[in-house]
Amino acid sequence: MRWLSVFLHVVGIGMIPAERVLVWEDNFDGNSLDEAVWALNTGNGCDQGDGLCGWGNNEQQTYTEDNHQVQDGLLWITRSLH
Repeated sequence: MRWLSVFLHVVGIGMIPAERVLVWEDNFDGNSLDEAVWALNTGNGCDQGDGLCGWGNNEQQTYTEDNHQVQDGLLWITRSLH
């Protein structure tokens, strides 16, 4: 059993990519979202098209422009109950 464990460990190491490539990142510089890469979905989905009221899966919530904040390089997404 010990040899099987060592074998699986060595084989697993061989499968790790040698180099990872960053595809995309946002450092959240500034005080607002970069609208060139971010889009806000607001409302309850009904204005998005047929069958999307409740965002297509009957969500009982409404998205607003006030539920996010960019501060100190972080994006904060918050929820509130009304």
